[in-house]
Amino acid sequence: VLLYTGDFANAKIAAAKVIAASKELRGTEALFPWVTQSEADNKQDPDRIFHKEIIFGLYVSSLPVWQDGLFEGTDRTMVLLPYKNRLEELFPNATDYRSNWFGYAPSQDDKIVCKYAEPVNRNRYVFEKVMPMIRLSEMYLIAAECTADASEAILNYINPIEENRRMLPYSGNEDLGDLLTTEYAREFFGEGQLFYFYKRR
Repeated sequence: VLLYTGDFANAKIAAAKVIAASKELRGTEALFPWVTQSEADNKQDPDRIFHKEIIFGLYVSSLPVWQDGLFEGTDRTMVLLPYKNRLEELFPNATDYRSNWFGYAPSQDDKIVCKYAEPVNRNRYVFEKVMPMIRLSEMYLIAAECTADASEAILNYINPIEENRRMLPYSGNEDLGDLLTTEYAREFFGEGQLFYFYKRR
């Protein structure tokens, strides 16, 4: 809300508080830890929504139905399919955890969004029907957007996201606006958050 009203100073303070709180230990683990390679790349049940990073989410009992209808349905004229060129542009590194959000539909050449696909071992994965609303990475992006010094924003707030997605860090000399647009498109693919970023910008 603070960011939308143009109160960048207080928006950054609020985001920084959440970032700091996310690192506080609860037992042996941080309150909101970054997804790990073993969790994201698990061949049987990959954590595609990075559930430990979700600060606030909604339980949607019909999410599997939406997943099938919007992203995997057999009627290709009614399914939301990402452009291959756009995916290659957004996710050039195959080791990026976020590349697990996409797969090939049976007997189809198109890549589909499988971010909300039901896991095989449903007893192990308790967040199967959660729609992310606020993520840890969004706090970093809000802080970056509210930082006047572009290099500081990139190094302190965007690079932690890259490093926790198995991507190479930025040098700090890049255009901050371009990076924010790219990172919002990457982090919230299939979640609808990019619309609000464009609206705000």
